[in-house]
Amino acid sequence: MSKTLAGKIAVVTGASRGIGAAIALEFAERGAKGIAITYNSDSTAAEAIVQKIKNLGSDAFALKVDLLDPEAGEKIVKAVLNGFKTNGIDILVNNAVLLHQTPFASTTLSDFRIMFDANLAGPIFITQAVLKVIKPQGRIIMISSQASIVPSPSPFMLYAAAKAALDHLARSLALEFAEEKKITVNSVMPGPTATASMQWADGRLDAMKQLDAAMLKQLSSKPTAEKRLGTPEEIAHVVAFLAEDKTRWINGQAIDVTGGCMAW
Repeated sequence: MSKTLAGKIAVVTGASRGIGAAIALEFAERGAKGIAITYNSDSTAAEAIVQKIKNLGSDAFALKVDLLDPEAGEKIVKAVLNGFKTNGIDILVNNAVLLHQTPFASTTLSDFRIMFDANLAGPIFITQAVLKVIKPQGRIIMISSQASIVPSPSPFMLYAAAKAALDHLARSLALEFAEEKKITVNSVMPGPTATASMQWADGRLDAMKQLDAAMLKQLSSKPTAEKRLGTPEEIAHVVAFLAEDKTRWINGQAIDVTGGCMAW
């Protein structure tokens, strides 16, 4: 594969599994110099991804981060600058997510705060910290969801609303910083995707459980063009494409990566 990310320093949040792990590995395949991944609880899975990245020729390390920690961004930046002996970051992928099923009728203020703190405030403050050290021609990519643009079932309304806000944040940041910092900011909207374990976040980020068979069957039946779930690698290819130098004219966009899926 062409080393289109050669020399780049990248941060991928929530990359111990699933889409985040696929993105980190795709960056390594494309020659990134250093890749920092974050995780919340599974250090074993995170270190396994780090080793795979290193086997592909890139430097890497994993950092435990809680998206609900307002200092997470500063901790990530400090670790990256020290760990890779660099003065800047080229690529930030805000991938980490919290998905908490809450029926609308019983949604509480606490539910709202947790969902928006993790899925919107977390990326905001991480991006804010990275913007201080991002290099010219840098890339910021938000991993959003198709749920941000289609009606969502009651249990997922807060998640969908937070992702819609994340898409808007990307468009606004693109407008604000393109001229000053010469960077691009885009979001990628996956549809139903067969992540490594199809895991759901139930409550806090570290309370994970297996997605039940009924939900998996429902997701698999959605009307994608090929009548199947997407794969993490298919999402990762698009993210890596947006991270390359040659795609600098794609800015402020929400990229649909759903295989033609029209609705949840």
